[in-house]
Order: sequence, then structure tokens, then C-alpha cells
Amino acid sequence: MCGRYALDLGGAELAELMGCLDGTEGAFTARWNIAPSLVAPIMVASPGGSPRLDLARWGIVPPWRHDEDPGRPLINARAETVFEKPAFRSAARTSRCVVPARVFYEWRRSGRRREPFAIGRGDEALMCFAGILERGGSAPGFAILTTEANPTIAGIHDRMPVLLDAANVVEWLEHRAEDDEDIEAETRLTRLLNPAPVDLLTIRPVGDRVNDVRHDGPDLLDPPVRDDGLFGPLGCSDDPDSG
Repeated sequence: MCGRYALDLGGAELAELMGCLDGTEGAFTARWNIAPSLVAPIMVASPGGSPRLDLARWGIVPPWRHDEDPGRPLINARAETVFEKPAFRSAARTSRCVVPARVFYEWRRSGRRREPFAIGRGDEALMCFAGILERGGSAPGFAILTTEANPTIAGIHDRMPVLLDAANVVEWLEHRAEDDEDIEAETRLTRLLNPAPVDLLTIRPVGDRVNDVRHDGPDLLDPPVRDDGLFGPLGCSDDPDSG
């Protein structure tokens, strides 16, 4: 799964870098600990030609749920079944998006604790996650597509976000698959949803501060500080969402 990520650019900077129209209106600044339910930038297709950078909340509430009792939002969608599952099918066919990120975080269990890692491109370029956007309900929400982990990630987790390369971003945003019988369009889009090349990503351990969603700032990418002392490691939390 993908449950936390970082984006170190504000909306205007991000729109300029990605060649997008800016629809964020200055409402997003850099964040290093984006968690489910938070608002973050996404790229969507625009009638004007160039993609547009908008803001949406991370987490989809299926359209049949009531706003009064929405339940827990769905933050990830499996690429293998996104065009089939009722919760995601309509958005996958008609309302896709791209989620920019600098790194995403993943945790590996080691004994009683979970060790956090930051995972990003080796060239430090932005990553573009394949996403879907649900526009119904009180506010638009997005989910990040995941696929089987490549060998680089498999030692930490068995799933990873779907990364789109530059050539596939526009196709993912604009190629239509609206007709229930349009199997060819769905097949074409599904072919974009593969694990990242083995040599694209690098993994680095980071400190436990990222475990708490209230922490933010570039220091979350600093390596861990270990102080085993007489009583074992200090300041370690088992739960990445604790606190």
C-alpha cells in the first residue's frame, strides 16, 4: 500500500515545473508528511489542453455511502482490479488523475518495531503516481493505485504505488474508457500500470518522527539517530500512525 508521502513544492512551483495550469490558488505549501484525509495537489485533464493542478482530499468515499456516515475513506486501489471493483470502476473509467510526490514512506517490521523508509527516484526527480478521482459527495477525493512491488521494494512491502513515466501521464489522464463495453480502452490503460523498473528507485532509512502525522518538515527525511544505551533503542514507536 501507499499510506504516506512527501511533496516538497508549493502549488505554484509545482504547476510551473509540471507544465500545468494552476488551480490551487496558493492553498498548498510543501508538506513532508501527507497522510490520508489531508488535501494535496493532483493533476487532472483540462478542456484547455494542458493538464490542470487541482486540490483534492486523499481518500475516496464510494458514491453509495451517505455523507452522514461515510466510513473510512479508501486511499489505495489495486491496479489489477481498479476497472472492475464497484468502489473504483466509474472513477477509473472517467475521472483519472496523477498524484505528484517526491518520496513515499513505507515501514518494515523488525522485531517489535516498524522501521520507516523514504523511497524516491534515484535522480531525485518528482514521481507521478497513477490515481483516480471521485467527484461525488461533499468534496472530491482521490486514491493512489498500487501494484505488485518490484524487487527493490519487495523486501519492505509486497505492494508499491504505480509510477507513470512522462510519456504515459497524458495518456492516463486523457484516454477515455467511458463505455462499459470499451474493453480495448481499459486494456490499453491497464498496460500502463506496471511495477517501476528495478533501478529507478532508491530506499533510505529515516527517523521515527515520520510515524506521527503531526510532525512535518524536511527533517523527516533525515537518517535515524540510534541511542541503544542500557535499555535498548529510545523513541521508537510500533505504529506509524500513533501519537
